[in-house]
Amino acid sequence: MELHPRTISVVTGVRTGLQDDPEGMVYAHEAMRSLMAEAERIHAKGRWRVQWCLEFNEEPASILRTLMPNPPSWVSIGYGPNQGPADVHNRGASRATGSHIMAFAIDDVLPAGALSLHAEAFETHRHLIGWSAGLTRDLTEDKLSGPKRMPPAGLVVPGDLTDAWRRDGHRLSIHPAAVCYDTGLFFFLGGWSANGISADTTLLLRAAELVTGHFDLREALHYRKWRGQSTRSLDIRAGQPARVRFTDRCVEAAASFWRGNMPWQ
Repeated sequence: MELHPRTISVVTGVRTGLQDDPEGMVYAHEAMRSLMAEAERIHAKGRWRVQWCLEFNEEPASILRTLMPNPPSWVSIGYGPNQGPADVHNRGASRATGSHIMAFAIDDVLPAGALSLHAEAFETHRHLIGWSAGLTRDLTEDKLSGPKRMPPAGLVVPGDLTDAWRRDGHRLSIHPAAVCYDTGLFFFLGGWSANGISADTTLLLRAAELVTGHFDLREALHYRKWRGQSTRSLDIRAGQPARVRFTDRCVEAAASFWRGNMPWQ
């Protein structure tokens, strides 16, 4: 598929039954307004574009009448059976036409300048970086969130993030939900892995092991912890050792392949 240059494809999954949850619909409207406002700011500058890939786990007509009765032309809508968060995001990503791609949850908020942050990073470091990340804010507690030891602002060379992850007890020093990827790199890595709630962590660490990224000390995402989110009811400890092992092996295999250390190479 031919990709449109200087375009960010934003992928959002929409869970089954959202229209029957008043609180969830309030947050969905907030998410939509924040992305629409960001797209307007990007489009007004005339250099970058936004595509929003909305992927539903049920026929979307009824919820769209409430959420977005007249979608603009840059919104792409699809739906399919509910087979988990990685699946719904990858289905949405299958329609992405932008040169860059990122996930955005239906109950989170994009702060002003979030998409410009990524666009500026890829413009400034063209042909050098494969991913861009920024700070996150916890809307529930209204405070900046993240690990105590974040990387300094600027370029993050391959291996640094994964080394820090292993050294810090498998805790990421960058929030994986606030990352935008080069689309070619994203698909080369297979998109979001079927690794449960660690899908975005696995993707980021595979990318960070192979290519240089950029970290910005501006806010790239405001996220929300609440009772209705799809991962809220999951016990994050259940299966965690296996998810960590899977991520570690994915990173090791990606590095070995990249460096030509596979048996057939």
